[in-house]
Amino acid sequence: MQKRLNSFDSCKTYSLAATVLLVAAQGFPAHAATQGSEGNTSTGSVSISVTKEAMAKISGFDDMQVSLDNTDVDFIWTDDLCIYSNRASRNYRIIGIGSNVAGGEFILSNGSKTLPYQVFWNADSDGNLSNDGIRLTPGQPAKNLQGASNDDPTCSKTQSAANARLIINIATAVLQANAEGHYSESLTLLVAPD
Repeated sequence: MQKRLNSFDSCKTYSLAATVLLVAAQGFPAHAATQGSEGNTSTGSVSISVTKEAMAKISGFDDMQVSLDNTDVDFIWTDDLCIYSNRASRNYRIIGIGSNVAGGEFILSNGSKTLPYQVFWNADSDGNLSNDGIRLTPGQPAKNLQGASNDDPTCSKTQSAANARLIINIATAVLQANAEGHYSESLTLLVAPD
């Protein structure tokens, strides 16, 4: 898990290094700082250049703590979230990273006992959140998602203050095939502008 998280940090570091190298290769802007000369008045100027990096933010999480007493139907739990990206396109990508992963599946664990679950993502590109979405595979990015807020990192300007939905699904067959007990997992969602 740590390796995957660092790969995004590395991308940011490489981007910054590439920017620094580009500036060094091109030199400073044509308007360099000028110094004032002595006199009744003195005028100097300085060149100011700011680069704003692409940024993203995910917020609005609630912990899932439930007790299941019915295994005759699929268990579905949802969490409505805010996704922000300062890209004009409002596009982003997301990666789901589980603390327990086996065979390409997210896993809830109870010691040696495991309970596989599925993670789905609904991007609110048309203003309506639903329980349908794309299935996330552990460690694999879902790309070119649309509908992030690009003017409000908290989504407070929208009526619902949420523009994406996390959906957790545990199938009936899985619930019925596993022993009783307390199963747990830490799911991390990593968001980046796309």
